Amino acid sequence: MPSKNSILYVPLDERPCNAGLPLEFPPSSGIHILTPPPRLLGKKKVPAPYAELREWVETYLPLCRRAVLSLDMLLYGGLLPSRLHRMDSPELDERLKKLESLLKRTDCQVSAFSLIMRTPKYNSADEEPDYWEDWGELIYRRSCLLERYGPESGAVSPELQCLEHRIPREYLHDYELRRRRNLETNQKVIRLHRHGLIRHLVIVRDDSSPGGYTAMDRKKLLGGNPDILSYPGADEVGAVMLCRAALSLGDDDSRMKRRVHVLYDREDNSRRIPNYQGVSLHESVLLQVKSSGGILCDDPHHAHLILAVQTMDRRSRESWEQSDPAGPPDPESDNTFAEKIAFHLGRDKTMALADVKFSNGGDIDLVLRLGKAGIFENLAAYAAWNTAGNSIGTALAGGLAEVNWPDNEIRLSSLRYHYWDDLIYQSRVRRILLDEELPKRGVSRFDLAGEREGIAAAARRRMEEESSAIQERIGVPPLPNLRTPRISFPWNRLFEIQLED
Repeated sequence: MPSKNSILYVPLDERPCNAGLPLEFPPSSGIHILTPPPRLLGKKKVPAPYAELREWVETYLPLCRRAVLSLDMLLYGGLLPSRLHRMDSPELDERLKKLESLLKRTDCQVSAFSLIMRTPKYNSADEEPDYWEDWGELIYRRSCLLERYGPESGAVSPELQCLEHRIPREYLHDYELRRRRNLETNQKVIRLHRHGLIRHLVIVRDDSSPGGYTAMDRKKLLGGNPDILSYPGADEVGAVMLCRAALSLGDDDSRMKRRVHVLYDREDNSRRIPNYQGVSLHESVLLQVKSSGGILCDDPHHAHLILAVQTMDRRSRESWEQSDPAGPPDPESDNTFAEKIAFHLGRDKTMALADVKFSNGGDIDLVLRLGKAGIFENLAAYAAWNTAGNSIGTALAGGLAEVNWPDNEIRLSSLRYHYWDDLIYQSRVRRILLDEELPKRGVSRFDLAGEREGIAAAARRRMEEESSAIQERIGVPPLPNLRTPRISFPWNRLFEIQLED
């Protein structure tokens, strides 16, 4: 039941990274997170039941002091429905008016986040309209050319002219109409923020790139709104905004520990643009710190939290391109970063590690070095999953929570989760399953069909083998009580897993 320090949380979708309480607080904190039951959160492309979810929010919002709301869930029914819906502008306006009316009637301090719709650069309809299976790459390419050779440029692109004739017009019309309606809705959400009904608003850019539709929409939305926080991200935003809401609950929030020092392995690499981001790593880090409620601190000795960020190499790589953990160390790895982390931990500094060297998984060599030094288990938080924004926000929120509401059991549980998911599954096992298990079972990585349980069992065996190889290199387990968890596939595909002890 709600308490005086209750936070109402409506997640982006029903996956564990979003709905599984992405940020935990110990009972001693007095913070209680109230979130809708799973049946109200939809299922992948099936939208949440709008009327029931709205009724739930209307019932519980007045009972909470803070709220963190995913507007994509409340207005469209979730992340994927926001990319697929066929609602017209009047229907979206009606939903927004009902939300506005509710916000006017409550004393709860509301934070909200909304996404700028992504434009994947590859062909796959797993999360997009069906025509993306054949035309996605070309639609993305066309959008980049549109930005570069728009009417104001005065230039002509033969390639753009070719794509205009090649891509079926009905697909472009469907996609651009939905983007326009989502853009208009975000513009109206910004007005709610201007009127003070949404205290803190973040507009994140899902899987973005420097050019194309997302970049154009960002300019339209934020060109005249420089105070609106906007940065690359999606699935980590719930944790970041729950952190901010929790930090604001204290009667005297000046007593909260907010100072964050950012420690890069290589400062010059922080200016590079990671995969799926669209802006430099450094810009993402600064905006994530601000969004979390943290305050940047130049001096590590005066910081409450040190956010250690391992940056990309000269070429952004996927995690499965790194060296085998049973083989020699990665020739591009840098031992000095592990030494820097050890230095600060040796001086009793609280440290969170965001490892973004690779996309879609962690750096095994770095964990080997930290494990051999016996310090991986001393981190306040660790994240190395999917995009750089996902990892930065997750590690940052977890670190600030540990600084302010320390709990060893929650901290170690989170480290174990991200060890198994980010490092073992994403960096190693997912690729092994794709190359070896799926072909012999005759299923796709996007649809495991009736092989779901068999693949989950194979994944668990492989995870145990890969972890054993790492532990043999270290000599001891990198974390206490490191039992291989049971796994399942919440969207019946390889991309994400759910872990259970």
